[in-house]
Amino acid sequence: MRTKRFAQRFAVVAATTTTALLITTSVVAAPATAGTPPNTNNPAKAAAGWLDRQLTDGQRIEWTFDGFTDEDRELTAFTVLALDSAGVGRADAARATAWLAQPDVLRGYVGNGTTESFVFAHALIALVAQAQGRNPNRFGGVNLLGEIRAQLAGSGQFLDRSANSDLLRDDVDSQSMAILALHRHGSVPKSAVDFLVSTQCADGGFDSGPVPHPSSGCVSDWESTALATQALLAVGRRGPVGRAMDWLQSQQRADGSFDGPPFTDSMFTGLPTLAFRLTHRVASAQLGISLLRSFQVGCAGGLDRGAVPNGRQLSRPGDFNYPVDLRSDALATLAFAGVSLADVSRDGAGRAVPILNCPTTG
Repeated sequence: MRTKRFAQRFAVVAATTTTALLITTSVVAAPATAGTPPNTNNPAKAAAGWLDRQLTDGQRIEWTFDGFTDEDRELTAFTVLALDSAGVGRADAARATAWLAQPDVLRGYVGNGTTESFVFAHALIALVAQAQGRNPNRFGGVNLLGEIRAQLAGSGQFLDRSANSDLLRDDVDSQSMAILALHRHGSVPKSAVDFLVSTQCADGGFDSGPVPHPSSGCVSDWESTALATQALLAVGRRGPVGRAMDWLQSQQRADGSFDGPPFTDSMFTGLPTLAFRLTHRVASAQLGISLLRSFQVGCAGGLDRGAVPNGRQLSRPGDFNYPVDLRSDALATLAFAGVSLADVSRDGAGRAVPILNCPTTG
């Protein structure tokens, strides 16, 4: 299994190759919400409510590592999608979207659109814009979908542009996200879908590494397979989906996880669980949900209750490994809500930022 998974897109420190799995950080979080937040027994709303309370100034995710503070655009974008999928925090989701639309913030993430332009980043922000009812062709002065289309090669692959080769992704995750974003606006080039299908491994899964595959061959990955499944479902290419889900199902362990002892955690469970829900693989979906629920912080966690961190045990409330736990919570929220990235919407979302219901004590 390759180590470069969808999870590791989150929070690269100072544009280096250090990944979220290798760092422990402290967070610059928003102060506690004034007043008493409404209680909820809904796991998606509780997880999203905790994530909302991590927004600095109610608009962005920040975290600090070794004295360096990062305004994390990617985690902020996934926070918006998580809030919308759970139907909570409507005002903060709008504020975070407005922050992402600031030209310096936006261009600092997606690139300048010419010599430096990143497909995954464009697609993620386009999905945020679409979920928030904003036009991705005029978001922060950027034609996000137009710039994605401009990076479509003759092969059907969407390719990054950068003078720094370390920043080039050119992988299944980028292809899948681009297809999802373009589909939501009504038009996906057939060549792009055909290219994604062509990358399917012999066992039915999808590789997380660069495409074309390196000399080590096609090595299927849980999260890339789950994300490719969402994209193929969205455009109606169900043929490859069955094989992909059969492989994904074969990888799930008896406890619902996708990793074995001593590494059983929630890190890689959110996206596969969502894929099981979207393809009506009920037993596997329930296993994944049960595992994620077992990680959700309970009443002993104080204001952190409802969070779905990467590890079951927190030594004390607030003792989180950022940004890994933020990422874990965001994708767990999507799994709990059961909403595809092709369908996430602010419609019907409330302004409340709920917290997991717990009995009051005297």
